[in-house]
Amino acid sequence: MLDKIQEESAELLHEVENGMDEARTKEEFGDLLFVMANLARHFKIDPEESLRLANAKFERRFHGVEALLAEKGKRPESSNLEEMDALWDAVKALEKKTKSGI
Repeated sequence: MLDKIQEESAELLHEVENGMDEARTKEEFGDLLFVMANLARHFKIDPEESLRLANAKFERRFHGVEALLAEKGKRPESSNLEEMDALWDAVKALEKKTKSGI
């Protein structure tokens, strides 16, 4: 199954790198999502629940980035990608530290 994920990823990347025909790119992206959903089922994981959890984690971390920016008197639109990536990493590290009880 992991080989199939690599195959579908390569096909999607090929479409993106070679002109991005919108319909074909969407089709390849859908194929990759389908394979990922099958992998989840193989591991007895509900793929929709996993996506909801990932979305919640993203929102939680992004709110953390916004809070750190606010401490500097800034907002995301007044920041740049480099700064936001660094803050993202800080929020992520803090979450891991908190979870491990350190």
